[in-house]
Amino acid sequence: MNRSAKIHDTSATDRIISRHSGKRGLRIGLAIAAVLILAPSYFLAYPALKNWQSTERTFPRDRVRIAKVNGGLFEQSVTVDGKIVATVKPTLYSSSEGIITLHVEPGDTVTAGDIVAVTDNPTLDAELEQAKAALEQTRLEFKRHQLAQDQHAASSEQELKLARIRSEAASRKLARYSSRKSRIAVSAQELEAVQDEVLITQSEFESRQLETRLTSERLAFESQAKRLMVEQQESVVKELQRQVDDLSITSPITGQVGLVHVEERDSVAQNEPIMTIVDLTASGLELTIPETYANDLEVGMPVVITYEGRPFEGELTALSPEVVNSKFEARASFAEVPEGALKQRQRVSVRIIVDRKADALTVQRGPFVNSGGGRVAYRIDGDIAEAVAIELGAVGSSEVEILAGLSDGDEIIISNTDVFDNASRVLLR
Repeated sequence: MNRSAKIHDTSATDRIISRHSGKRGLRIGLAIAAVLILAPSYFLAYPALKNWQSTERTFPRDRVRIAKVNGGLFEQSVTVDGKIVATVKPTLYSSSEGIITLHVEPGDTVTAGDIVAVTDNPTLDAELEQAKAALEQTRLEFKRHQLAQDQHAASSEQELKLARIRSEAASRKLARYSSRKSRIAVSAQELEAVQDEVLITQSEFESRQLETRLTSERLAFESQAKRLMVEQQESVVKELQRQVDDLSITSPITGQVGLVHVEERDSVAQNEPIMTIVDLTASGLELTIPETYANDLEVGMPVVITYEGRPFEGELTALSPEVVNSKFEARASFAEVPEGALKQRQRVSVRIIVDRKADALTVQRGPFVNSGGGRVAYRIDGDIAEAVAIELGAVGSSEVEILAGLSDGDEIIISNTDVFDNASRVLLR
């Protein structure tokens, strides 16, 4: 081996590297890292970017109202205000002038026949006592006359009996004298005297009969007159007693004391209203309805009355033909009166059922009905609201009927869609 051979170094393969070449590599490395980090986010955001590019407008989701289209029963109804009124509510009046004493207060429950107030009238009380005294006097006179009539009848009967006896005795005497004439001579004077006696006694008997009959008729007439006087005075007493009884004002029905028109110990006039008694078991409702519904409603339509948070069925019973201040009045009745005491003039909500459909597509009513004339709805698909043509049917107070353009389960925007400026697709963000 040649130990003197020269060993070569690596200087022949070395090259000078620029100071900037390290920074360039760093940049490339960072770029590659950034691509690797951001690539998943890009692919995840791509659909949103695509949706954004395909929509014409964007709108905050929390500023729209969304409702679901449902299939089932649809009721076209009108919701109006009503108040409970009693169909039986008599007003009680004072029957006479006087000072009133009240026995009840507004809201008290009363039964038919209960005394609710009394009118104090001393003059009427005094007239009644005087009439009763006069009645007793006429009754005594009538009894006295009856006794006198009975006495006269007995006396006349006795005198008539005696006259008949005398007449019959004279007739028998004449018969004896007539029979003796054929056997024993009787003077003509004696026979004539007996014949005259017969004529006289017969005349007296007939006269007594006539007198007795006429006297009996006169006494009967006088007795009838006395009886009529008694009956007349009894009528006077009865009428005054009725007036005095009417001073105690009684309730004609079982119910509740309503409005009281007077104060305790007030001076009242005859026929002045005192109070109203309300029979709330026979209650109805007064409704106030906008005139726009006048042509849609008919007597007999079913209603749903919301009373103290509970629904009760009823019926529309009357419609007023008169419109006042763009409204008209109507009446309804409960199909079954709620248990417990109803409150007169209490306000309730009444829903009048105009039409019922067993199988219909409906959605909650909202301003969208008026937007675009009710011919367009924005159907929700994820974050996109797409305009679709629809056809609306009946419009109820809380729901509207969908005839075409939507399906059961679709979700649409029911708030005002005019803010979308007729855009076909809207991104909800």
